[in-house]
Amino acid sequence: MNSKNHYSVILGNLGNTCDRFLPTGYKEVSAKRELIRQAAAIPGIEGVELVGTWDITEKNCDEVRGWLTESRLSCVSIIPDLFSQKRWGNGSFSAKDPVIRNQALAETRTTCQIAHEIGCPLINLWLGQDGYDYPLTANYREQRKWQMEGIRTVGFLRVLRKIILSSYFYPYQGKTSSFLPEP
Repeated sequence: MNSKNHYSVILGNLGNTCDRFLPTGYKEVSAKRELIRQAAAIPGIEGVELVGTWDITEKNCDEVRGWLTESRLSCVSIIPDLFSQKRWGNGSFSAKDPVIRNQALAETRTTCQIAHEIGCPLINLWLGQDGYDYPLTANYREQRKWQMEGIRTVGFLRVLRKIILSSYFYPYQGKTSSFLPEP
């Protein structure tokens, strides 16, 4: 049994962090290659978590893999970006609009493909816009059903690629209530 702890950092923590008070961030934007070098310079860090569309895309996948290799880091997880764009404002897998739900599946498929190509073992879903803010403003059963269908579909995709699927669970973030039950 391997008892050694392994540590990683989400690349965004090294970059231009932002919040609701200053969405443009508090410092200058650094190049992704520089952020990866910064992560590699942190004692004990062996890997990074990336966010799809922010840190890694189909277009820069090979380049990012090269930067990780030269920095002796691995990509331990990729989070599909199902939360930061206007289209996800009313949910991704649970959106009432089937076009948006299909876009969420397409985005997650792309993330699975990228993960497979760079040897990343984990897709980490954060469905922060899937939920509701006020009672009686959602069709709970229907939207939860859509969300679970999306997760099941992604689960099937990840089996084909031998990728682990996990989920960040925050019952009250970004929406005040999540469609997922508390663990």
